[in-house]
Amino acid sequence: MDRHLDEMGIENGFWLHALETPPDRLYHLTPEEMTHFKLVTEPVATAREGE
Repeated sequence: MDRHLDEMGIENGFWLHALETPPDRLYHLTPEEMTHFKLVTEPVATAREGE
């Protein structure tokens, strides 16, 4: 998996969130994390919590 993410240009720490998150939980990346891990080129507006 690391090699695949590396080939896609995704930062190494991204996979750690998946490994550390319990199977019955979801981890939601912040816009800053998405940019840091190179999943997006710039954050986009998201729905506000509770809407």
